[in-house]
Amino acid sequence: MSVWALIPILGIFAVFGVPAYLFKRYFDLKERQLRQQNADDAEMRKELAALKSRVQVLESIVVDGDYELNRKLGALDEGKGKSESRALSKLPDDKP
Repeated sequence: MSVWALIPILGIFAVFGVPAYLFKRYFDLKERQLRQQNADDAEMRKELAALKSRVQVLESIVVDGDYELNRKLGALDEGKGKSESRALSKLPDDKP
């Protein structure tokens, strides 16, 4: 078998083999990227579910009547108003 007989075989390999190899590598890369993206999506879904449950708990705390957030804030505002009125009553009158 002469070297000249290998030229057509190498030509066929170059025409069909190299592009097939490149396509295979490209699709393997895309498959790995898709798997990684799916893994990231699953992790984000878990995190989103955890955050939703935390928001529901916080909403229930704020809306719950036992928490009495408004009453406590109102008491702070009333206490602040009383201290301001006491401070104003201690000021000397400007009338001579």
